Amino acid sequence: MGKTISFTSKQHSWLFFTSSILVSFGVLIVTIGGSWDITNHLLNRPETFFSPPHAILYIGVAIALASTVIKFFSWKNFQNDIKSQHAKQVKLTILGIAILVGAGPFDFFWHSNFGLDGLLSPPHLFLISGMILCSTASMTSIVRHSNKKLSTNSYTPFHFLIIIGLLAVLLSTSGLFYSFSLPFSDTEHFNFNPDPMFAIAFTTIAFPFLFASILYLSSSFVNGKFGIASLVGTLFLIINASTSIAQNSFLIPTLGFYFLGVIPIIIFDAMLSNSKRKLQYIAGAIPGICFYFFYFPLITHTYNEVFSHQIVWPSMTALIYFEMLESVFPLVVVPAALAGILGTIFASKISQKLRLI
Repeated sequence: MGKTISFTSKQHSWLFFTSSILVSFGVLIVTIGGSWDITNHLLNRPETFFSPPHAILYIGVAIALASTVIKFFSWKNFQNDIKSQHAKQVKLTILGIAILVGAGPFDFFWHSNFGLDGLLSPPHLFLISGMILCSTASMTSIVRHSNKKLSTNSYTPFHFLIIIGLLAVLLSTSGLFYSFSLPFSDTEHFNFNPDPMFAIAFTTIAFPFLFASILYLSSSFVNGKFGIASLVGTLFLIINASTSIAQNSFLIPTLGFYFLGVIPIIIFDAMLSNSKRKLQYIAGAIPGICFYFFYFPLITHTYNEVFSHQIVWPSMTALIYFEMLESVFPLVVVPAALAGILGTIFASKISQKLRLI
């Protein structure tokens, strides 16, 4: 007869933390595959079920699913007081992974009945909702589990592992915001494209709010240690550049310009590391103002609907983007700055709530 394997409470705690990280990592992989897939569609590349973006997406779902199972069983073995602290996050993770896995058959059903679907189709919203639930719940589990370790004066592996959770939330929520702002949802049977004016207003407020919020949380969760927020912002730029810019040969010359976005991210991080709280809030205006550069090239399609009215061919994307810069940027700079400030205030409230537990 084989031996029964048993784990100590410390080992269950380690499994819970590790599985939470892996759920976030799985969602992060899904977002990378999804972003790459959007780019392939824009470039009119032939699509197959086993295309590289799809393969990455399915691998991410598999990682998130397996990790959710481990997370649940490790949580079940916690003592009751600790179990209750993480109960809501575990339940949200399970709900999120159920939605995420269910999005596959739903998408197959949609394609079978309605052909090609747009970015804002119900199956895609189903998928993104599952990603946001999984990533947000797992990030919360990571922070609550690591509070004491994140508060230490020196850097530890926990300070860098939390980056995975933050990036998963940033990228999955960005995917949701793209769905309500990009004109990629007009298909044979349905036109879910957002109204162009709504799309511009939404983009100008939602993206700066989100980016500033995540950068603020990146700094706040580690007690203002310089470097973590810079890494989160820089990794976002690298992922976006890899999936949305480098895939289009016409956009490769813009990579040097795009990575200038690292500078305001570092400035924001430095301000949060050294400034008083009121100045920290005001610092949110910096990533807010720069959102127009962070989310290049896809937001070109959003503002083009009102400001340029051109066909955004892959070879024309950069030209149209820079042509609009002179007219778009002066109009969005103030509301984007205010949205960034509001994002830091909102993130401050969220951080205080999580760190107190």
